[in-house]
Amino acid sequence: MQLDFKSFFRGSTQWSGYILGGYILITIFIVLMNLIPLPSVAPSVKQIIHVPNPKEGSVNESSKSPTLLGSLSGEVTRKTRVERGGDYVENIFYLGNQEIADQKCFSSGNCETKGQIPDGKVKFFDEYQHAHGEEYYHDGKKEGVVKTFFEDEQLRSEAYYQYGKLQKNKEFFKDGKVRFEVDYEDAWDYKEGDKEVGIGKLYYSDGTLKYEWNMTKSNPKGFKKTYDRNGELRYEAYYDQFGELIGSQKYEEKEEQDLTQAASPQVNR
Repeated sequence: MQLDFKSFFRGSTQWSGYILGGYILITIFIVLMNLIPLPSVAPSVKQIIHVPNPKEGSVNESSKSPTLLGSLSGEVTRKTRVERGGDYVENIFYLGNQEIADQKCFSSGNCETKGQIPDGKVKFFDEYQHAHGEEYYHDGKKEGVVKTFFEDEQLRSEAYYQYGKLQKNKEFFKDGKVRFEVDYEDAWDYKEGDKEVGIGKLYYSDGTLKYEWNMTKSNPKGFKKTYDRNGELRYEAYYDQFGELIGSQKYEEKEEQDLTQAASPQVNR
């Protein structure tokens, strides 16, 4: 058997060309991969929140790079400022040490907010009333239970909000007795800023009822009543469904009645 050396070398040369071509293609691919940068993975949009500048009322346009709230350590807190002669209370919100919102609440009950109040729990410090507590926010409005404490951690008040509106509130004396309670859930809404609607009760320090009102939608005839420390009725007034006074009566204290009777002349029969 004779070997055909010409065919053998011809086939070897052909396979060498295939190998050399493949090597060249692989080299070109590696070079291109090093020249072209791979796109970086962008963070989730939900993780990026623009922290507004509360002084401007919108996002600070001078800085286009967003701030990650996750990079700001600390809890959300609120501090209250009272302007002398003003008809509003100013609340400043902080995330850690950074101011994130400025809210002004007027005596009418309306609030104006600049900046962004995060959803969830907020701890607050009221320097004017020397109190502190915790509350919850949703969409920039108070939502749920709000508890306020005295400086010695004794419960001062407990309120309930819905969509930013006060529904119920109960305040306490230092000894824990109820000082005041009000329920606005079924309240008339005929006068802006009028707090004596719904059902409210004010107590003396010993727990005796001092003052009460009932101005509700389910009661077409509202009333307000005042009592002395003995629980005796001193004054009562009644109102129609529009809040207009329809009648009132003032009563003298029992001691005044006794003195009047003693001073009146006696008629002998």
